[in-house]
Amino acid sequence: MRKFNMSLMILILVLFIAGIAQASPQVVLDGQTLDSDVPLMMENDRTLVPLRTIFEALGADVHWDDTTRTVTATKEGTEIKLVIGGAAYKNGEPVNLDVPARIIHDRTIVPLQFVSEAMGCKVDWDGAAQMVIITSNPGDNMVKIG
Repeated sequence: MRKFNMSLMILILVLFIAGIAQASPQVVLDGQTLDSDVPLMMENDRTLVPLRTIFEALGADVHWDDTTRTVTATKEGTEIKLVIGGAAYKNGEPVNLDVPARIIHDRTIVPLQFVSEAMGCKVDWDGAAQMVIITSNPGDNMVKIG
């Protein structure tokens, strides 16, 4: 009986861990799944991603100022500034964020929706698939792959 109980506990643990692994949302940009070397996170219904994952995928140039703990991204006349743990700006204008940029395990994590929309993208959420769908040219009819 003890072996059965132990086996049942191990099975429950494996299923629990598998559920956690699947809980991390996927991000699809123009039909291509974005890969990240760290799991994406959810906080207050916001998806947070490593800044280089999203900024480089969108073709933005990224600069880090260690003194002010500020990341600046620019692309085609748009400038986004995110102060770690604080303010956000688009083209010099302050923007209120539900979840600010932060550093976790030496990685700068930023709110995906704000960054994508500030760069002119359309952002949709597919709750059933746990997928963020980003379209970089909202006027185009992109087809989601995956």
